[in-house]
Amino acid sequence: MFPAVYNANMRFVQSPGFVAITYELIHDTRIIPIDPPAERDPLRSSIRSYMGASRGHWDGTTLVIETGNLKTTPRGSTSALTIVERFTRTGKDAMSYQATFTDAATWTAPWTVALDLTSRPDEAGVFEYACHEGNYGLRHMLEVSRMLDAPQK
Repeated sequence: MFPAVYNANMRFVQSPGFVAITYELIHDTRIIPIDPPAERDPLRSSIRSYMGASRGHWDGTTLVIETGNLKTTPRGSTSALTIVERFTRTGKDAMSYQATFTDAATWTAPWTVALDLTSRPDEAGVFEYACHEGNYGLRHMLEVSRMLDAPQK
């Protein structure tokens, strides 16, 4: 969720029963089921994935997403890591994001990070994450190659 140097945009889409978050960088999309906590089936710890298993619910006007079963764990954490994210609208074009990391085998206490997010105009879009150096580089490589192949005057 934290912005990188470039391609740091996200798109949030909600449908009945789900929220999807698409990240511009690496073009990943998390699809998060939204249900009341009492209706959740327990997640088997043997099933792990790159972005983990996320479940969401609404706590008033805050979207709460709980994630566990991460295949790769950040900051030296173990497979016991859980992350609880909170998304709260703070204005028409603003949102507060908080993530709390819990792993008793790694840290003595849970720790939380926070970030303020602002929206972009709808027409700004989320771009495809793809290498595009060839758009310019290939042209220049061909120009130089042809120049070197040309008869010398």
